[in-house]
Amino acid sequence: YYYRIRAYNSAGDSGNSNVASIVIPLPPPVPTDPVITNITATEIDLTWQDNAEHQASFYLVLRSANGGSFAQVAILPPTSDAPPVTYTWPDTGLAPDTTYSYLIEATNVSGYDGYASLSAMTLPAAPTGVTAVGGDGVVNLTWNAVPGAVSYNVYSGDLNDEMLLGNVTGTTYSDFTAQDGGLYYYYVTALNGNPAPLADESSPSTQLLAAPAALPAS
Repeated sequence: YYYRIRAYNSAGDSGNSNVASIVIPLPPPVPTDPVITNITATEIDLTWQDNAEHQASFYLVLRSANGGSFAQVAILPPTSDAPPVTYTWPDTGLAPDTTYSYLIEATNVSGYDGYASLSAMTLPAAPTGVTAVGGDGVVNLTWNAVPGAVSYNVYSGDLNDEMLLGNVTGTTYSDFTAQDGGLYYYYVTALNGNPAPLADESSPSTQLLAAPAALPAS
């Protein structure tokens, strides 16, 4: 666009000013290929393909929780590399067992031309209140229900050499593989059913040591 200015009064118009020009850019190219690369109970890491470079003045990230209204949570600088290039952003300080949805917009003075979108649920919290009580040829475990968990994995062994004993939907498990006289470590994790390849398993509960207790001879 080109502009020039004239002054006027009752005697008429002045001459023209110098010509001023301005270029209004098109909105930057839309980000593509959004991917969630990591999920914990309190963090979701996002990547997307930056197609704009310095055609974008900045990136806006908007977020909603559990289907609520979207609100701006980040203003990110443009990249300096020639597109396409991968842009990475970690969203931290989140709540466990919450579904977060994201809109990612490349923006300049002309606004934005669309957005990339994606959603994921943070992992549930680790189970608490785990108990392990030995019986005759069995160790019985119980724990508190975890909000958002659809099932639980029960492990035997320590964190460096564990064995999955089973997956249950309730909050109890009986280990009949335990032998009288042995000592066994146990811990429990909660699963929220995130679709593969997203992570769906919480961090482990506190480990417990338990032993079966043979009944005394009659």
